[in-house]
Amino acid sequence: MRKLIRHLRRAAFLAASAARVRYCRLAFPNVTITGSTIGPGCEIHAGEGARIVLDGVVIGRGCQLIAGPGACLHIAAESVGPHSVVVARERIEIGDGALLAEMVVVRDADHDRTGGLPLRAGRHRTASVHIGPDVWLGARATVLSGVRIGAGATVGAGAVVTRDVAAGTTVAGVPASPVRTTSLTGGSS
Repeated sequence: MRKLIRHLRRAAFLAASAARVRYCRLAFPNVTITGSTIGPGCEIHAGEGARIVLDGVVIGRGCQLIAGPGACLHIAAESVGPHSVVVARERIEIGDGALLAEMVVVRDADHDRTGGLPLRAGRHRTASVHIGPDVWLGARATVLSGVRIGAGATVGAGAVVTRDVAAGTTVAGVPASPVRTTSLTGGSS
């Protein structure tokens, strides 16, 4: 009986996800979704001239995926954990097989405080973010503008990544700094 109930719940989830995917495709013709599932309560928005590509990714409940006008957001990750926020004003790429835990934040823009203008003027400085394949972003990790995270890197829970992370490197802390480097062939240093 339990197995049947699990099967029915999974079928209902997939049907609801398919409806959410269809809605996104209709509401935003510049959103491409292939082989992906979208959890309940997600906000997906593509501004004018923006492009969002979701390629084989499981989007958890309550996520926000936003591409501002003219921006590009490409996610080929394995999964984006519940309540994560990914906001592109220029370009964000998340590589194949990457895993984002719950409440991860990835942004490619910072408020521009130069020139003495008030914050409400809404000026931003943008710089692309690239997260390589097979990267793990721990719970509540934050990745800020201009950062490149190399293949196989790990970002510890709660870390704030303000600088590039080399492939195979584990970083932790605020701001994130290297803790360990693992060769992509299996060794550790």
